[in-house]
Amino acid sequence: PSSYPDEEGPKHWTPARYEHVMKLRQAALESARASWADYLLFLDADNVLTNPDTLGLLMAENKTVVAPMLDSRAAYSNFWCGMTAQGYYRRTPAYLPIRKRERRGCFAVPMVHSTFLLDLRREASRALAFYPPH
Repeated sequence: PSSYPDEEGPKHWTPARYEHVMKLRQAALESARASWADYLLFLDADNVLTNPDTLGLLMAENKTVVAPMLDSRAAYSNFWCGMTAQGYYRRTPAYLPIRKRERRGCFAVPMVHSTFLLDLRREASRALAFYPPH
């Protein structure tokens, strides 16, 4: 859809818009599984990967879900270091050193979004789903 009945503007994310995106992601995941794809890369349209080696680097991590840390002008990024029991963001002492690239590497985090690679060859990937919510 080009708009949603309850949206306040083109950048407003309504529950209907979130649901639509989750259904699209689920359809992509099901299509990749049906075609026996080894990997599935999700990349939001407003994300830009400038390192031509990104895909190879992500694959080399050999993880079920892995994401590059995206740069932004603020403290915001595409990962969370902490999450509450209710599934909300929780800032942790580990976040800013990683975000500022003072601490480098591949870290286990509770949530990534916007750009991430799924390794569909791994058994754990069978439990992944975007829709319906669970």
